[in-house]
Amino acid sequence: MSAQLMMGQPLAPPPGTAPAAELVPLVGVGTPLAGPRIQFAEPTHDFGEVQSGVTLQHTFVYTNIGTAALEILQVRPACGCTTAGEWEKRVEPGATGRIPIQFSSASFSGLIQKPVSVVTNDPRQSNVVLHIKATVWVPLEVTPKSVVFQYESDAPTAATQTIKILSNLKEPLELLEPRISHPAFRTELQTVKEGKEYALLVSTVPPIGTGMIAAPFYIRSSDTNVEPVRVQAYAVERQPIVVSPSQLLLPTGRAGESLRPNLTIRSQSTNLLVLTEASVNVPGVTVEMKELQPGRMFVLTPTFPPGFELPTGQRVEISVKSNHPKHPVIRVPVVQTRQVARSPGQTIGGRPVPVRTNLPTRAVPIR
Repeated sequence: MSAQLMMGQPLAPPPGTAPAAELVPLVGVGTPLAGPRIQFAEPTHDFGEVQSGVTLQHTFVYTNIGTAALEILQVRPACGCTTAGEWEKRVEPGATGRIPIQFSSASFSGLIQKPVSVVTNDPRQSNVVLHIKATVWVPLEVTPKSVVFQYESDAPTAATQTIKILSNLKEPLELLEPRISHPAFRTELQTVKEGKEYALLVSTVPPIGTGMIAAPFYIRSSDTNVEPVRVQAYAVERQPIVVSPSQLLLPTGRAGESLRPNLTIRSQSTNLLVLTEASVNVPGVTVEMKELQPGRMFVLTPTFPPGFELPTGQRVEISVKSNHPKHPVIRVPVVQTRQVARSPGQTIGGRPVPVRTNLPTRAVPIR
């Protein structure tokens, strides 16, 4: 008997043969996992390079590798550009299901990635996040797609902004002069690089009008396969004087405490503003005026005595004279909240009685 057998050691393999492989038991191979288990064949799908405006579709396939029925409770795309179609709500063990996804590439450019959350009854993967990817390119890059002009209502002047247009097509592209629908604007198309780069000059044409003017127009090309690009031009009238707040809101007067709210008057006109003789049309109220920015910004601070209450039936306002020809006097109304006392839990029609609170008011331009 050999020494190895006597000592209990394993025999060495014969010369020239490989050692025997160690056998390791494989746990779970060929045996379904307990409970519902979801497994996607492809959790991420890349559409590759696509043209903007194309609607993309893909179906994610999954398998229930568990021992109990798998339920797809919800499919939640991250944004409105991605939608989910009808999917199998219940999949038995060993069976497969499908989740159709649709993505609209309109208004996108460059590399995009959109997640889609899938909520299941799989205890290990109750929320699976799928991804769709794409590199979206546009035939015409238009920057910016809208231009905004602000003009003085007193003396509007012509102004010009530039829109850059770049063609991503391999073949040269000829652009057509756009037609704008409003007489307050005009356009001029300039060639930067023949068939490739262009500059579109958008200008205002006085007299512009009042308020805000919106004029959409389209950038078209000689290639009928290229969708026209919609561009928007805006002209916004800038009011000469802005008062904030538009009305002075006073709380109910409190004994022993004066009220000193602030009122701001700002000039946006080309001419400097001069204010004089600030006052309030009730006795006992004084007004202090400070010029924070010469000719541009003023702060009026009235002082209302302790316990002040507005006279019943009288319109109370702060007034100040100005050198603006259209606004010789600026008037700001003064109002006061009156809280109604109520007992705790008091209701009307089964609903709690609301208590009025002092809310800030917005700045309002003076036309």
